[in-house]
Amino acid sequence: MKQTAAAAFISLGVLALLAVGGFLLIQNGSSNEDEAPAPIRTTGNSAPQPAAAPASQEEFTGSSKSPVQLSSDMSDYEMQLYLHEMTHNKVYADVKFGSRPLTADSVAKLIEIVQANSYQDEKFYLETLNAWQEGNFSNAVDVHNTIWSWHGGTIGKATRLMTDQEEQEYANMRH
Repeated sequence: MKQTAAAAFISLGVLALLAVGGFLLIQNGSSNEDEAPAPIRTTGNSAPQPAAAPASQEEFTGSSKSPVQLSSDMSDYEMQLYLHEMTHNKVYADVKFGSRPLTADSVAKLIEIVQANSYQDEKFYLETLNAWQEGNFSNAVDVHNTIWSWHGGTIGKATRLMTDQEEQEYANMRH
């Protein structure tokens, strides 16, 4: 009988410790919700480096708190965000945040901006934009997912190009 009581007491103690540990873990996790780690991005063979950008998915996606404007003094981050949002007109993803017009004018303006500035990822931007200027959007999934990865994307990875009908439906949804 003493062994059964001791085993029950030990079992209750272990359960209590697990409950307290679980509670503390949940509390610690919820208090750090807004303190996401800085996203990691890599280019070429360089070592991963923190992106010079906000860390949260909401801020990466161009929330109304920090809209990126097409301007001659865009930062690398702003250029990436703008291109990323332009790809949403061409790629299929379960979740998309933000959208920018993918027009001949916007592509031409971005090419001018890239050529007038010195960007870390200038080659990537120009390869992307030159293809788009020629009407070739076959790189859109790769462009989307590359930038998405640079910024620590966790949801909304592009899986394929949209069909013409899906593009039209997406365009109609935006307006």
